[in-house]
Amino acid sequence: MPLQEGDRTFTVMEIRKSGQQNKSGTNKKTKGSGGRFVTRAATNQSIISKAKLAFSAACNKKSIKGQCSLDVTLRETTAGSDKGLYKYRCKRIKKETPVVRVLPNGKSIPYEYDVFAEPIHE
Repeated sequence: MPLQEGDRTFTVMEIRKSGQQNKSGTNKKTKGSGGRFVTRAATNQSIISKAKLAFSAACNKKSIKGQCSLDVTLRETTAGSDKGLYKYRCKRIKKETPVVRVLPNGKSIPYEYDVFAEPIHE
């Protein structure tokens, strides 16, 4: 789908564990960087919603069951933008009972986690 006026694009620069460091003192990075996320102006999507998507994909890729906490850094890649960085601390908590959504084709999708994100101000 081509970009419309007002749409913004982002890529994941880094996904890391919050506060954990290597022996050298640098922060540990996890797999899952890259990708392209588009916020659509027509649907009022936010940057934080795209950070949550990248975070959920990283937790799933790492096969984490239950609670998961990671820091996500996104860089804006929209042509003509200032290419700013956006950092979020994301946390996923397993629900007591999953919410099941039934699609029009009859397929059901269980939502097992609540995802929370807050900006990191450094």
